[in-house]
Amino acid sequence: MEKAQSICNIMILLLLLTKRANTLNKVVTCGFIGSHSELDSLTFAFNNAFFLNNVSVLVAHVNNTAVIHQKNFFALIEGRHAKAYACALSTVTGIPLVRLYGSKRPFDQCDKAVQMSAGYRDYAHATLDIVNEFRWKRVASIYDENRIHEAGYFHALSRRSKLTVNLVQLSELGQSADGMEPVLQAMNEIKRFQPDVILLYTKDKNIGLFVQQKALQLLIGFKWIIQGQVPINLNCDPRNVVLAMEIIHFQTFATGKKKIADRVKINSGNTELDIALAYDAAQVIAHVLKQCVSVNGPSIDSKDGDVVMTCLREASLDGLTGPLHFSEDGARTNIEMDILNLRNNSFKKIGLWNSTKRSVLFDNISPNVNSPLNGSLEGRKFRVAVIEEAPFVMVVKQNDGSISYEGYCIDLLNKLAENLHFTYEIHTSQEEAHGAESENGSWNGLIGELVNEVCKDLKRADLAVADLTITERREKVVDFTIPYMFTTEDVILKKSSSGETVDYLQFTNPLHSEVWFAMLATLLVVSVAVFILNYFSPFGYKDDNDLGTSQEFSFFNSVWFSLACMLQQGAENQPRNLSGRILTGCYWFCIVIWISTYTANLAAFLTVKNAHQPIKNLEDLAESSYRLLILNSSSTYEALKQSDLETHKRIWRRIKKDDIVSTTSLAIQKVREKEDFAFINEGTIVQYAASQEPCDLTISLTTAKGLALALQTNDPHTYAFTLGILRLHENFFLAKLKRKWWKTTSACDKEPKTKLSNKRIDLKSLVGVFIVLGAGLLLAFLTLIAEVLYKRKRKQKLMYSLLSVAKDHVACALSAGIAGASAWLILYNLKFNDSNTEFHWKRFSHVENEKQI
Repeated sequence: MEKAQSICNIMILLLLLTKRANTLNKVVTCGFIGSHSELDSLTFAFNNAFFLNNVSVLVAHVNNTAVIHQKNFFALIEGRHAKAYACALSTVTGIPLVRLYGSKRPFDQCDKAVQMSAGYRDYAHATLDIVNEFRWKRVASIYDENRIHEAGYFHALSRRSKLTVNLVQLSELGQSADGMEPVLQAMNEIKRFQPDVILLYTKDKNIGLFVQQKALQLLIGFKWIIQGQVPINLNCDPRNVVLAMEIIHFQTFATGKKKIADRVKINSGNTELDIALAYDAAQVIAHVLKQCVSVNGPSIDSKDGDVVMTCLREASLDGLTGPLHFSEDGARTNIEMDILNLRNNSFKKIGLWNSTKRSVLFDNISPNVNSPLNGSLEGRKFRVAVIEEAPFVMVVKQNDGSISYEGYCIDLLNKLAENLHFTYEIHTSQEEAHGAESENGSWNGLIGELVNEVCKDLKRADLAVADLTITERREKVVDFTIPYMFTTEDVILKKSSSGETVDYLQFTNPLHSEVWFAMLATLLVVSVAVFILNYFSPFGYKDDNDLGTSQEFSFFNSVWFSLACMLQQGAENQPRNLSGRILTGCYWFCIVIWISTYTANLAAFLTVKNAHQPIKNLEDLAESSYRLLILNSSSTYEALKQSDLETHKRIWRRIKKDDIVSTTSLAIQKVREKEDFAFINEGTIVQYAASQEPCDLTISLTTAKGLALALQTNDPHTYAFTLGILRLHENFFLAKLKRKWWKTTSACDKEPKTKLSNKRIDLKSLVGVFIVLGAGLLLAFLTLIAEVLYKRKRKQKLMYSLLSVAKDHVACALSAGIAGASAWLILYNLKFNDSNTEFHWKRFSHVENEKQI
């Protein structure tokens, strides 16, 4: 029984071995079109890749005739240096084609192919992203005739970015043995166009000739971007900048397998990318052999070719060159490429590109040999530290959760990057402070980002962009550019709430109350004076008995006359005595001054609203009752803390620990909540806050200072930044930028600055007018006395004349026999009623006439 069981086991084992032997007999042949060195690399890759145990793959170098007549190939593989038209062979024979590199002809001509590397469209998109990253505007494309479709595709793509692209076709080599003649012809056109960057769509030999060309400028060379495969052993002029792109690739096949570098050492004619692409091609073919079970023979027909092509395009693997995915037309998708920079004639990885994140640079681009004399910023990538401070830097949250930055400083940084052709990445300082020195000598905030080392010789940031004030202590540890803005140090206060109430007596504001009372008293005095002058003046308005005053200038009408004159309405009657006219003239003169002064000051009060500024200097600030707020680690904080000025010391002693705020927004909030807070900070910051709703803040006390960008100490490009900022000053870009972020974003009505004053007129201002009026009043009364004396003297003279005449008439009357009583009556009337002399003289004359009759 045991013997039978052993025989059965042996038979089963023999059966399995026979089946295994039959499966090992399946050999699949792939035809390779390319150089012999590439064939060795491909064989090396197939030997180290993971395959099915029942299939062996043979890679054979073939030519056109072998492919057309034999047709016993599972797939065709096209290498870098393929001379035959592999795409045409695939189309004729129906055999699927695996291309290790992109085609030199338009890819759409090949129906049954997959491409393992990046296509010219990928290079065009990556190149455009790099050009936009460095804000290059003028681009030249040098191309061979058979690659015009690549240059044309970039030209069409660049129209969206508004680039100026000049196409230069490279002519045939001509008769020169070294091939320099077409290169020099192309360079003549390039120099006339003066591009920012040059794209090369040409052979490796021509690329080597172009990058050795020297630029006309002494310190800055040409900038080249190679399109397509990266040349090997490239020599370049030291000043030229050369960029290239190639698909990413890892260094090891798999755990425990050989490294790519090992193969490169064996055959220096291959690059690491050659072997990585060969390995991925082997992985894709192995995937097809596993999935496409209907393929059993060493060769395939046209029907099987369609199945294999479908399997190839549906492959989804992780290769050495990244994820392996293909589109419906066989193009590689989700491409990731390394961005390379030629340094010392060897390419160095400085960034990555993919179709989603676009270009991401983590190092600067530099010339082939970076000379210390080269002060250009072109290609350098800065790590920029900022703090959020409106309107200089503001963080904007996008709908997808990401953040971006905007503001005055961001616009300035973008303009400098555009002019100087550098790139940057921004991060917010963790401490949210400008920077102050602690007792142990260390710095915090933005200055600390430039000074403090993360590790040996590495700082957190290369550039600080914010409203940084230049101070002596900061200047010792960092390098400042020239100020991009000259501003002030201001104190911001809450507007007085009284200005928001309705003032029903606002029309009385131009004059002090004492002036109003003085004018009222003047009205009464003038009224009484006019009445008295008219009453006692013998030349004034009299009643019917020629005594006292008439109704025209009664006391009530005298008051009305004075009021009408003051209101400039005119009076019905005017004084006719000289004393009254003198007083009225002086009164009118005073009225002209009063009305003119009142009208002018009323216009100022109604149209000019100058804010009341209780703080005019540091002394006022130190003596005021305001609670002073100050921003921690700001230049003002440092100045007040370190200053030896007595006024500064008094201010610093008044600042409590709770009054040192961490952010500007917190200080502004406190000022808005209570009127007893005053915030000291840079003028541009508080001016922006005062211009925002609810428009309840006012500014006083301005002290000049400058804002600048800060770099690490001894940074070689500080001077370049300074020149860039000077250029922006000269072309008024910074002035336009300031209008954009301060004037156009203001939500408050503008308070015009004017030299007109709305100060109330006090009594001292009008004392001269009242002196004139007093002098006129005194002169009027003196004139009244003169009038009375003059009238009295005149009457006395007239009386003596009448007495003499009367005596003569009496004598005549007596001689005529008139009764003595009548004569004595006449004399009595002349003597004792001299005020009615004329009347009695008329009676006397009448008697005389009767006597004569």
